[in-house]
Amino acid sequence: MVASAKGRFVSVLAVAAALAAVLLYRAPFSKSLGGEGCSLLPHDHFWIASDRVVTLGRVGPAAVEVKGGLINAIAVGDYRSFVLRRPLLDYGDAVIMPGLIDVHAHLDEPGRAEWEGFSTGTRAAAAGGITTLVDMPLNSFPSTVSEETLKMKLEAAQDKLYVDVGFWGGLVPENAFNPSALESLLNAGVLGLKSFMCPSGINDFPMTNSTHIEDAKRSGASLSIETCPHYLAFSSEEVPDGDTRFKCSPPIRDDTNRENLWKALLDGHIDMLSSDHSPSTPDLKLMEEGNFLRAWGGISSLQFVLPVTWSYGRKYGITLNQLASWWSEKPAKLAGQKNKGAILPGYHADIVVWKPETEFQLDDNHAIYHKHQNISAYLGKQLSGKVLSTFVRGNLVFAEDKHANVACGGSRAAIVDP
Repeated sequence: MVASAKGRFVSVLAVAAALAAVLLYRAPFSKSLGGEGCSLLPHDHFWIASDRVVTLGRVGPAAVEVKGGLINAIAVGDYRSFVLRRPLLDYGDAVIMPGLIDVHAHLDEPGRAEWEGFSTGTRAAAAGGITTLVDMPLNSFPSTVSEETLKMKLEAAQDKLYVDVGFWGGLVPENAFNPSALESLLNAGVLGLKSFMCPSGINDFPMTNSTHIEDAKRSGASLSIETCPHYLAFSSEEVPDGDTRFKCSPPIRDDTNRENLWKALLDGHIDMLSSDHSPSTPDLKLMEEGNFLRAWGGISSLQFVLPVTWSYGRKYGITLNQLASWWSEKPAKLAGQKNKGAILPGYHADIVVWKPETEFQLDDNHAIYHKHQNISAYLGKQLSGKVLSTFVRGNLVFAEDKHANVACGGSRAAIVDP
């Protein structure tokens, strides 16, 4: 369960589209912004456009003006007929959508950086169209349960973030009834508190109980429901015997359960999606032994959640607007990110550009940016939906299978403030 920090929820306001003049220009992706290397573009003021822009509750032709890291204006309709005055990246019929916000990821640093780490994890996120992720307080060591351990996280993340990163704090028995300790943790910058009502599998992150949770409800904490792409993609009948890459918690269940999850998601009973990216070193998966009881539980998936959701959701008729709601709008609200989660004037220019129709085989020939490439349950799958470009606050951080030279993502307060 995750409870958001008090007072950080805001509603998305309707904004009228602005009209503006643009210049057709294909900027080289090899240049960096201002010599700092944060962006693969040489501009901080430009337009991007396509025939399929997800904005203002619609999908259609539009151009989006990016200026100083923010979305400055949106021109809907036949943008190509305007007088051309500013650089424009025209993506044709590719989809331009709000960048994904993953509110449930384990980056494992400090303490277990050999499992993943901020640099490789956020590079994988950028390659997958994720522009913001929120790191869970466990699997790193020590767990993030105090102001001091949060500071250790921030120090470990310094100069390693290719996307924006926030942090959940941990609600554990030692701080559950200590208001000053929890307030200190929240004031230090965590976006909310995570707790378990069953054993977490990590010794320094013990489970709480219903009394602790009830105390947080009474104080006005909000509840939400999420699920993960691997529960929508796989069923227990399809998991090969002994293939411990599929071990996760809770476990992958049967096809009936999978169908019920899809129905709940489509009917609005499940609010959002998240990766629960939970990597480890290959030896902990015990792939040669094939022992599900002893193997580490966790699906490595951060880079693939967009094409996986799209590929397995097409038979259910999912729409681009639904994707934006599940992966951007609702997660932004949960994490209290008032300037993220939509393509609207005044919001951060966090944008993913992708081709839903492009198919690819996820194999050794596909660039994989996770720390350990061979432990993902998605290896060997045929997927649809190739990410072309990812912008984080106006910086083109990923394009044409290249990352920006410098990791310029923000952490904590940098993603809370405008």
